[in-house]
Amino acid sequence: MRAKKIIDLFYSKMEVFDKKIKKGRKAIVFNLIAPFLIFGLFGSLSAALPGCSEKNEKVELDFWNVYDDSDILNPLIQEFRKEYPNVSINYYKKTPAGYETELVNALAAGRGPDVFAIHNTWLPKHIDKLQPMTDKNLMTLQSFRDSFVDVVYNDFVAAPPSSGSGQTSSEQIYGVALFVDTLALYWNKSILNSAGIAEPPGNWHEFSDAVEKLTKRDEEKNITLAGAAIGGSKNINRATDILALLMMQTGAKMTDNERNQASFDESVSAGDQNYQPGADSLRFYTDFSNPSKKVYTWNEKMHYSIDAFVEGKAAMMINYAYHINTIRAKDPHLQFGVAPVPQPKDAKNLISFANYWGLGVSAASTAAEKKYAWIFLN
Repeated sequence: MRAKKIIDLFYSKMEVFDKKIKKGRKAIVFNLIAPFLIFGLFGSLSAALPGCSEKNEKVELDFWNVYDDSDILNPLIQEFRKEYPNVSINYYKKTPAGYETELVNALAAGRGPDVFAIHNTWLPKHIDKLQPMTDKNLMTLQSFRDSFVDVVYNDFVAAPPSSGSGQTSSEQIYGVALFVDTLALYWNKSILNSAGIAEPPGNWHEFSDAVEKLTKRDEEKNITLAGAAIGGSKNINRATDILALLMMQTGAKMTDNERNQASFDESVSAGDQNYQPGADSLRFYTDFSNPSKKVYTWNEKMHYSIDAFVEGKAAMMINYAYHINTIRAKDPHLQFGVAPVPQPKDAKNLISFANYWGLGVSAASTAAEKKYAWIFLN
């Protein structure tokens, strides 16, 4: 029943990656604002683009974003306006909760933004609302691939809906990213040091050994200290992402070639043997909440994973870098570290799971708004 609950939850959230296959991630956080500026577009674009020197065209852009305060983006906006004084940009910070619904409704009503944040999982369902970058003077597919980690190319480069699948020659750029956040391993330094563990585990074999060593129980076999917050569903933040990570690392093919259907439950051939990476990963994950297993460390009675980690009731946790501030706000004195997420032992390709926001341009904007919106994003 425990496995069924988790896989049901996993299926319910397959929208996160049902339309795409994620490749290996190359870092915990990539700040890519600097590479944008390296292109020197602010200084030389007017000479390179036909019509861009005509700056008597008054254009007003509405820019919707999440998380970032205006003081982060305003310097870039002001720098852009020095080069294009005819373009004004109105920046609006939106609350992530309900943002997608607000955005879709606004675009449908003709009052949507010209530039807006789009989650890295949204392109398949919202591609018709986005204007691709069509001017090769701004950025080519090759320069885009060279400028971003692989996952950004996979998430924001696609063929237009009308061109069908598999036509790589018609692929276009639908969004850019300022950063990429991936799953990482949080570890309580004091707890691991007390257990004689000097470094956080680097592979899942070491992780399992550490969990077994760190987990503590009282006389009634109740867990008083979890080796890690893993194995559950509702009380584990990002449980489905962790499970997807395990599947990908084990070799599961997450979707079919057309990216239309989930395929993580299918068998995979390795040499002369077949195995089921999806089922194997699910079994590995749920073992941490199975009382009959040596790695048993979690159950549904435990506190929510983030709270358990902050309270010192879980020695390790897998989550994204943006929760560093969440943890520090809850306990500024907690001594913890953040390390790369564990990999399979002797893995040649390091794989993590990304969660981030990109920026795109509305297909409903006017031609002038689209042109300057993409110039601004670049």
